[in-house]
Order: sequence, then C-alpha cells, then structure tokens
Amino acid sequence: MIHSGSGLAHPDAIPTEEMAPLLIRVRDRAAELGMRFLWYTPTEYCRLSPLELEIGAKRCNAGEYSLCIEPNGDVLPCQSYYVVAGNILRDPWDEIWNGELFRIFRERMEDPRRAGLPEKCDGCPDLPLCGGGCRLEREARGCSLQTQRAGFGPVL
Repeated sequence: MIHSGSGLAHPDAIPTEEMAPLLIRVRDRAAELGMRFLWYTPTEYCRLSPLELEIGAKRCNAGEYSLCIEPNGDVLPCQSYYVVAGNILRDPWDEIWNGELFRIFRERMEDPRRAGLPEKCDGCPDLPLCGGGCRLEREARGCSLQTQRAGFGPVL
C-alpha cells in the first residue's frame, strides 16, 4: 500500500478510492477470527479514512518519529522514500535531523504548502490526524522532481 517501487504501475494495483470495501472485508474477517486488523498505510483521510473504517488512526511519521538507515549509512526519512537526508557515517546527526528534508516532514502542520501538501489541506480539521497522507503517494500522482530522481514515475 506504500506507493514505491515497481508496484506503482502493476496492473493489479488497487486504487485508493477502491480500497474501502476490501478493508472492511478484511477488518470483519479478522474480527470473526478473534483478531484485530490494524491499518498501517498513511492516507489522506479525505480520500480514505481509517477512522471511519474503524481500522485505527495512522499518519505518516517519516522524519518525525521514524527514519531508515541504509547499510551504507544513508539516512532516509522512510524505508520507502529514497531521498537521502545525509549519511550517519559522514554527517553530524544534528545536521541530518535538522536538515531541510526532515524539517519539511516535521513542520507540515505549521506550513502545509511548503511541505508539498495540496491546497485542500490548508485548514483541514483532519490534517493533525492524517498529516496529509503518504508523501510518496502524493508525489507518485504528481511525479515531483524528487520522485523522478528516486526512480519513481507517475501512476498510470
């Protein structure tokens, strides 16, 4: 469900707008089996709200509460977002953590437009909950320069 890699153009990919009935089936089947289904993928709540589907609140926490360190020391804001914020073996941690990329992720509530969030997010009451959804999904739909550099193209 994270929009990265070759799955973006896979012919069996399920559009976000078509996921709700499937997620309800999974949620209900899990309940029948005595299990609880928790949703992990961050979405724009105006497109797919995990709260309305009762599958748990989730928002992107990249560069805010989590990050990824590659074997070569490259620090990424997310394990699926292949834009390097710095290298833990070469760069001081403060420079990585307080660098432009991580600050944009952390400051998206204060300045949604600078963070690349769509205009509809300005003043949206769900923004603190959804955080604007997954940046990879937004970039895949619009194919930003950073996404192109990371090897992703637009969703066809």
